[in-house]
Amino acid sequence: MFSAPQSSNIISNASLPEHEDFFGIKYLNYSDPEVQKNYIERRYEFQKNPEQYVEIHGQISLKGNVASLESKRLSIISPMNLKKFVDTVKYDPANPPLDNYEAIGMRDAHDKTQSDFKGAKKTNRQDFINYLMEGIRKERDIHLPVVSGWQSSDVFSDAIFVIYHQVDSHIAYGCLYLPKKPIMQSDGQTQTAALFGLAQNKEAVDAGALDDLVVTLEIELNVDSVKAAQAFADRNGRGSKKNKNLVIGMDTAAPLSRLRAIVTDGSVFERRIADGRGGGITVTSTENIVDLSTFEQMLSIALTGPSALKPEKFKAHHLEVLKPYANEFIRLLDDTFADFWKSPTNPGEDPYRRLYVIGWPFALKGIALAYYNSRFTELEPIRSAMLESVPANEVAVEFFKRTITRFPVPNEIISFEELKSRLSQINWIKHKKHWAAITGYSENVDGSKKSWTLKQYGEVVKTLNQNQAVLVSKVGNKITGPKWEELTQDVDEKLA
Repeated sequence: MFSAPQSSNIISNASLPEHEDFFGIKYLNYSDPEVQKNYIERRYEFQKNPEQYVEIHGQISLKGNVASLESKRLSIISPMNLKKFVDTVKYDPANPPLDNYEAIGMRDAHDKTQSDFKGAKKTNRQDFINYLMEGIRKERDIHLPVVSGWQSSDVFSDAIFVIYHQVDSHIAYGCLYLPKKPIMQSDGQTQTAALFGLAQNKEAVDAGALDDLVVTLEIELNVDSVKAAQAFADRNGRGSKKNKNLVIGMDTAAPLSRLRAIVTDGSVFERRIADGRGGGITVTSTENIVDLSTFEQMLSIALTGPSALKPEKFKAHHLEVLKPYANEFIRLLDDTFADFWKSPTNPGEDPYRRLYVIGWPFALKGIALAYYNSRFTELEPIRSAMLESVPANEVAVEFFKRTITRFPVPNEIISFEELKSRLSQINWIKHKKHWAAITGYSENVDGSKKSWTLKQYGEVVKTLNQNQAVLVSKVGNKITGPKWEELTQDVDEKLA
């Protein structure tokens, strides 16, 4: 416990009352005139030791089942700028302060709940920093969830809450004098690591991020390692996976989403991409050609190749260069396949997904790969330049365009005109022998081929539609390869 300076005029921390509603935290009631006078005159011990405390203005409250002594929890929630966030939290999960958190009982909790920032997690941290930098540059809005953290029960006895207004026995507003000890995350670990990284970024600091970026922090108080591990499990192991299509549809600020909106306008895909709200993609559905996730992957492959870049790698300053290629790719699909994607289905005909491979993601992604190969000499240097970080003193668009010219121009794989010609000649009916050779077919229990009956073709082999990377590569490479004419044949896969 902190020791009080020797002075008869100073009111010691030990003499402060404990609040029975809030886990016995030491407190002051600012509405009491005598307390207010002493506080204004800075007569309290904790006011004399600013180096030992961080002041947090916010709402303190009980959480969970407040009728249960064992399960109720105490936390404070407060918005603060980036500088105060870093000063308050102290604990950077990508670079934990070993000499500090180990001494206050946090080592065990760290081992149980915190991941090392290597591999994919390290990449995610950098992607988050890039997202924040785009906001600092005013290229997009910043929408951050609350960072949830906790502080060890070992230092709870030193915390002091000055109550400005108590709403009821569960909630009060005021200023918490929190011991300057690390705050570990129970949710928002990658976000926290990115915020620490941003605070050390010269461009961000020069742009005023420390003062101008406001985040919200919730700190659970009086927590031990067992409770911390349970909180981590509850926050990260409950609930269902997010609807990716819904998330993509709502993310209108993301560069790839903006590009999608531009290139689909007026095309066959306009209002025919499933967004997670309405109808989905089934064998018999015809209104939606693809879902948002598939379309995003198609664009990524068409513009950045077989090892497609993640959406986070597409930046606002890339769009000017990428837009003509994205437009060309979508117009290619529109001109070649719009007549195949009929909705509603004509009487006496089958839904297009029963008939054609171009109703399925693996084939559309394969065509996207074929398009990339047709513009390989131009897109490969662009892809390489997209991976380069923009220096703080550079104009992003100008640097990107200049960087593209630094990379060598590779040899041509196939011309765009040749690709257009081949796509118009290929037989896309999915029960043909050449597609069965690529996709395989469904089998009965005895190993025989499964079949189904089509209105237009009678009984045919039921080929597979698996959305696998290996099939995407097979389709793309077959279209642009030397044996592409095999795809033009009109031979059905034999039923037996």
